[in-house]
Amino acid sequence: MSSPKVMVGCRVNPEIKAQIEQLAAASDIQPSAVIHSAIVQYLGIGSGDDPLSRIARLEQEVSQLKRLK
Repeated sequence: MSSPKVMVGCRVNPEIKAQIEQLAAASDIQPSAVIHSAIVQYLGIGSGDDPLSRIARLEQEVSQLKRLK
């Protein structure tokens, strides 16, 4: 059973908001998931199973494979 979630708010400049929305659209996730993932990574908590962590790992693996060619 997961614990209840609470709302956390902050203000960002329009450029950051646009980047969050672009990343969310490209990853087919909600902008709130992008923000949640960033907070989890910053705090060093969580399992790393969120969509953005998986994408980052895959990109790193692709980069490593390209260097093997």
